[in-house]
Amino acid sequence: MDGHWNEPRLRVAVTGTEIAVTDPPKSVIHMIDAESFEKSRDIAVEGKPFNIVTIGGSGAVHD
Repeated sequence: MDGHWNEPRLRVAVTGTEIAVTDPPKSVIHMIDAESFEKSRDIAVEGKPFNIVTIGGSGAVHD
């Protein structure tokens, strides 16, 4: 990869039916539909999103 290892870069995380892709230069997270691979929405953030983590569950109930 070009540039210094510490420079903000694109990062990807999968959450349910969407893929989150960071865009540090634009201070935005692009949400992509996992089935169609089309952008569904953008989430504006402050600063430059350097890393991303998704947390969730299946929603299944266990006895």
